Amino acid sequence: MAGKRKWSFTALAMMTSLSLMLGACSKSNSNAEVSSEGTSPSGSQAASNAKPEETYELTMSYILFGGSASDADLVAKEVSKITKEKINTTVKLLPISVAAYTQQVNLMLTGNEKLDIVGLFPPMNYPGLVSKESLIPMDELLEKYGQGIKEAMGSEILKASQINGQTYAIASSRPYSQNYGITMRKDLVEKYQFDLTKIKTWTDLEPIFQTIKDKEPGVYPLVKPGPFGIVDAIMFSKFDYLGGNGIGGLVSANNDNQLVDLYGTKDYSDTAAMVRKWYQAGYMQKDIATSQDTGGSLLKAGKAFSMITNLTDDTGPNQREAGQPMVNVILTEPITNVLDVTVFMDGIAKNSKNPEKAMQFLNLMYTDKDVQNMMKFGIEGKHYVKKGDFIAKPEGVQDVGYMGPPYSGNAYLESQWEGSDPQLLEKSKKRDESSYKSKGLGFMFDESAVKSESAAVTNVINQYGPALNVGAIDPEKALPEMLAKLKDAGADKVITEKQNQFDAFQQANP
Repeated sequence: MAGKRKWSFTALAMMTSLSLMLGACSKSNSNAEVSSEGTSPSGSQAASNAKPEETYELTMSYILFGGSASDADLVAKEVSKITKEKINTTVKLLPISVAAYTQQVNLMLTGNEKLDIVGLFPPMNYPGLVSKESLIPMDELLEKYGQGIKEAMGSEILKASQINGQTYAIASSRPYSQNYGITMRKDLVEKYQFDLTKIKTWTDLEPIFQTIKDKEPGVYPLVKPGPFGIVDAIMFSKFDYLGGNGIGGLVSANNDNQLVDLYGTKDYSDTAAMVRKWYQAGYMQKDIATSQDTGGSLLKAGKAFSMITNLTDDTGPNQREAGQPMVNVILTEPITNVLDVTVFMDGIAKNSKNPEKAMQFLNLMYTDKDVQNMMKFGIEGKHYVKKGDFIAKPEGVQDVGYMGPPYSGNAYLESQWEGSDPQLLEKSKKRDESSYKSKGLGFMFDESAVKSESAAVTNVINQYGPALNVGAIDPEKALPEMLAKLKDAGADKVITEKQNQFDAFQQANP
C-alpha cells in the first residue's frame, strides 16, 4: 500500500473526517446506483429493443500477507449476488501470496491472461507498469462510473497516484499518516512483566529481546514485517522514499527539497548497524533474509514475539495479522509520506475485456458497506460473527479460511473488530491532521528518461537490500560495496533526473 497533491493538506483531514465517513456510509446504495447508470434494469428498459446485457465475470487479484484464502471462491459467490443485481457483474477473486505476487501478476499481464482489477504494491513498480501500458488510464471511467470513489477520496487525494496528469490506479480510502514502533504478543509481555513505559528508543528493546531469546526457546524475538525489512520499517519514519527504492528521496527532518541516496545517509548506516547487532545476538531467525515466512504467519504459529512495523491507535489490524492479542509501543511521531498513501492501490489491467465493469465494481467497494465488508472479512456466520457494534471470529475458530484484499476500497465502511477503540476514526482524523506531511506528497517519478539506469540501480539494491535490511550481512563491508556499485549503475543520473522533475513539481505546486 495515494497522496495529497499539491497538498492541500487540509484535504486529508477533510477526507478522514467522521462526517464524511458517515456520509459515505449513508450514501453507499445511492452512489452505487448512480455509478452503474446505463447498466441498471431501468436503463435497459428504456431501450425497449435493446438486447439484454450479458453478465460479465470480473477477475481481481490481490496480495495475501500470510493466512488462508481457501474460501475465496465461496466469498466471491456471495459478493456476486450483490454485484449481479447492481451492476450485472460476477466476481472471481485471485489471492496470491506476497512472495509470488509480483512475478505471477506480471506474467498474467504480459501473457494477456484474464485479469480486470490488479492490486498494486511497491515491488510491482507502478510507474514501470504504466510505461509498459499494462494499466489503462482511468480518468474517463472515474468521471462516468466512479462518482462514489471521487466523493470518498476527494480530488486532491486522487491526484496522488497520477502520472503525467493521468490516473492509472486508485488508493484505498483510509487513514494515511503512520506511526512506527513495535507490536508484541500480549501474553508474553504479561508473563515477563515487561515495563513498556521504559521503551523510548529502538535500543531499549534489546533487553526484552534477550529475555525472549533466553526463556522462550523456539520463539523468535523479532520478525520482519511483510515484504519490507526491519531497517526499512524504521527508516520509513525518517525518510520519504518518494514511492521508489530509496535512490532520490527526502530526509524528513531536513524539510528541504534536496533529494539524496538513502543508502548513503548516516541514519541508514546507523540503523543497519543496530539491526546487524540484533541479528548477531540471535534475535531473528538465521534465514530471515531468504525466508518466505511473513511476520504475521510466524506470530500466528506461535513462533515469534514481536514485529517492528507501522502502527496506529488501534491494535486490531496487528491482532488480526498475528491471530492473537497484541500490544503496541509507538516510537515515532506521526508522519505522512508518499508511500503511506500510494503503497497499496488498485488499477485496471490492460487485459480487461470490460474496463467499465471493473470501474463500477471498484465504485461499489467505496460506496457499498455490504460489498466492502464481505470483500474484506468474508461471510457473516462463517468467517466472522457480529458482537454488538463489532465483529469477531466465530467461537473456537482459529483460522477462518478467508483473508480479503488488505487495502482496497473504503476502510471507513468496514466494521471494526472486537477490541478496537470505538473512537478510532476520530483519533485517526486527529493523527492525520497533526502528522508531518512530506513535501513529496503528490509527486510521482517518471523514470522513462533513465530507464536503463533505474533497472541497473534496482538490480544492485536487490542484490544487497534484502540482507542489509535484516542484518544478515555486515553493513560496514556491504554498504561501501553497494554504494560503489550504485554509482557505477547510474544512481547519480537517476537522482539528477528525479531532482529536476521534483523541482518542476514544486514550482507547479508552491
